[in-house]
Parts: sequence; C-alpha cells; structure tokens
Amino acid sequence: MTLPGRCLATFLVCFASALLPPLAGGADSIPSSAGDWTADRIKLRSNTERIFCEKLPASGQECNTLAAPSGTKLRIISDTTDGYLFGYVSAGEKKDNGVELDKAYYVKKADLQRNLFEHDGWSWGALSVPFKYHPGSHDFTTSVSLGPYLGYTLEWFGWGVALTPLVSVGISTITVQSLQANNTTTTSNLTGYHWAIGSILTLQKRSGFQIGLVYGKDYVGANSTIPYQYEAKGWIALSLGYAFTGQ
Repeated sequence: MTLPGRCLATFLVCFASALLPPLAGGADSIPSSAGDWTADRIKLRSNTERIFCEKLPASGQECNTLAAPSGTKLRIISDTTDGYLFGYVSAGEKKDNGVELDKAYYVKKADLQRNLFEHDGWSWGALSVPFKYHPGSHDFTTSVSLGPYLGYTLEWFGWGVALTPLVSVGISTITVQSLQANNTTTTSNLTGYHWAIGSILTLQKRSGFQIGLVYGKDYVGANSTIPYQYEAKGWIALSLGYAFTGQ
C-alpha cells in the first residue's frame, strides 16, 4: 500500500474506532436530521395565502395574518415542536398585507408545504450499504457498510423531488472465503472500515422512492490474519427503491 493509502487507512481506523460504541446499536442509534428544518433556507416559487404571522398563535388559532409573494427567501431560525417554523425574510418584494424584509415570522409547516418552493440545508443520518459491485474484478459482494453521513439536501416542494450529495465514514462487516490446504473453503467475518461518497435522489410520493449511487473503499488493515482481496479497492453501490438512508 502506498504512503497516502496507509495514512488514509490509519485515519479510518482511528475515526471508525470512535464510532464503534454508537454503531453497536445499529442505524437507529445514529442521530438524524430528518424532519428538522432549523437553519435551512427556503425560496418561494408561488404566491402564498395569508399563512404568516408575527406572533405564535394561541392553541386552536390559525396563523393567517400575512402573505408572501413568489421569490421571497426565508432563513429558518427554529423548527418548533408544535409544527411551526420561525424564520426571517432575507429577500423578497413587499406587497400589501405581505411579509417585510429582515423581519421574522411564524408559519405552519403544513401550510407552507401546500405551495411551490425550494428548500435546502445540511442533513445527516445513517448510511447503510448492504451490497457492492467491484468494477476491477466485476464481482458483487454482500458486505455491509454502516456509518453516519453528512450531506446537503436540495428539495423542490410541489415537484416532489429531493437530491442529497453526501459523504460517509463508518464500519464494514466483510465476509471472506479462504481456501484451506485440504481444498476446503472456510468463511470468516471481518470488521473493517470504509469511506464513501454519493448522491441520493428521492421521489417524494407516498413514503418516498430512493435512487442512490455510492462509491467507496473498504479497509481491513495490514494486521489482519486473513487477507481481503478488495482491500482499498473501489466499489460501487446502486439502488432503485432500496433506501440507503432513512430520509
């Protein structure tokens, strides 16, 4: 292995070793940003009805004071537990009975989602890759890679499409078959480490349909007593319908 490769492998061992305790609980143990729009950005692509208000409505009342024209941009300050977004207007044209630039407002998320708008922001969660294609040898393997990912989601409400480029580092469970001296084959399970980059396209109809493409490399390490033929060699994973991420 080259010097850069050894440096990368050493980094993955140290980083992924720190992930072993939280990953022991599986994908559900990895924190996720799903459903939280805090610090995200929104750009309206249609005129809204009066769904914005300056104060959080009392229980049972509606937020129906002000409207916002197409082109209005919002920066979300907080995503409240009662279904309201609180954010300030960072760009847009002032209309009668409309929101004003550099002022903060409340809007119910469900009301906003009835309009056309673009939504983008950082996202994170669990990335699970259960199958891989190795282009060098044209082989498929079922080694599982699990780890946290960090991505940036671009979402188009009204069109029902979201795209998330992402990076991930985590643990790989690798199955290796070895030929013994008596011509028998033994199967061993090794724990390795991986890094991966990719993109997930989500079609948001009903529960969502994911199309994912991920590229990565697995590392078992030079100290392994069982050689791994795909050590530091690239793999590709493509999914149609299978959710690599839970978002």
